[in-house]
Amino acid sequence: MGVGTQLQRARPPARASRRRPAGAEELETLPGAAAELARAALAVAAPAAALRPEHVMSLQQTAGNAAVTRLVVARRTADVTAQRAGGGARRVRIPEGALPSSRLGRLGTPAETAFRRRVYQRQLERSARDPTKEFLDALPEDELEEVEDGQQMAKGTVAEEARKLLAAARADLATARASARRGAAVRTVTSIGIDSAYRGLRTELGAWQRAYRTAFNATKGERQALEGGELGDAAVGLMARRMYDYKAIPGYSRHTKGLAIDFMTRQGGVRYGPNGSQKDAWTGTWLYRWLVAHAAEYGFEPYSAEPWHWQHAPVAKTPGEGAEAAAD
Repeated sequence: MGVGTQLQRARPPARASRRRPAGAEELETLPGAAAELARAALAVAAPAAALRPEHVMSLQQTAGNAAVTRLVVARRTADVTAQRAGGGARRVRIPEGALPSSRLGRLGTPAETAFRRRVYQRQLERSARDPTKEFLDALPEDELEEVEDGQQMAKGTVAEEARKLLAAARADLATARASARRGAAVRTVTSIGIDSAYRGLRTELGAWQRAYRTAFNATKGERQALEGGELGDAAVGLMARRMYDYKAIPGYSRHTKGLAIDFMTRQGGVRYGPNGSQKDAWTGTWLYRWLVAHAAEYGFEPYSAEPWHWQHAPVAKTPGEGAEAAAD
């Protein structure tokens, strides 16, 4: 019999007990099993009440291990609910080696500096709680391999496949340009390459700050309309959510793992790279269309939030390691 069923049968005593602390006189007058079930109901209903070891042991004897498990889960849920209602926050274990928000330095006014640090900290804590994300502070030099022009990726298959992809794209571009009619867009494509590949934590911090500035400017109107204004608590939540989907905290990016490439191309006299203001225009480039059609042949998959960002996907994926699991 589940603890829920037994709690229902012990409902009158349980309801009575909720109005008084554990150990109240009415509990002591109940039969053993009913008393323990009533105490369990009290523990769930009033998270502040003490859940004593002897109560748990007695409940295990009278209702079984499943009842104890359900009680513990319900108690934890009640604790979290109470914390949220009271403005409390669960303690988050930040990985050793993660860059603290103090490394961000100053930005504009003191209020804007404090706001950016709060956004960073909120995103860092969410990343640390996310079971699909893994922190990595750096790859050892002997695990990296140059792809081209000083840009490195994970040694072996990843770097080799990246070189093959670039060679194939350039060969196909040359063929397309040679056969295209005068005035065709492909004739205006003059280069294809890597803007950025492997990045250590310091480089990643700079990339996060650039992405933050773009998001900060883009969300000004939204933030001003929120309770507390553009630098208030609600605005921190909005920016942290936006950044979580837009740019990973240093150490949580596929770039730090040596698996990601930010491509660049020149077309029509414009240089396209990792630039949020070019997001829509990127999808119209020859390189982007080529990557959509052929990147998977070399083990690379897109990241939908950034058309310039492609990441190598292992053949045997672990849970949460898909393209949408980790931001740039």
